[in-house]
Amino acid sequence: MSNLVDGGEFTTEIDEKTTRWSSLLAKATWAVLALGVVVGGILWVAIDGVLGEDLGALAWVMTFSASIALMSIRQMLLAERN
Repeated sequence: MSNLVDGGEFTTEIDEKTTRWSSLLAKATWAVLALGVVVGGILWVAIDGVLGEDLGALAWVMTFSASIALMSIRQMLLAERN
């Protein structure tokens, strides 16, 4: 089998369209992280009391969840999962 590497894992050819999408998803992840951290910080400081802290933390949780989702899609596109 020509598509096996030394460790016994299968390799796949990555076409140009997949490469572009994976690059775009990596850039989108950085944008989501930057925006989410800023929005969470603004919410934390701008809204008084516990509500501001809760909304800021919620924004950060949503940011990191979205980042994980974007990177998971990228991994599936590149077939890097075991």
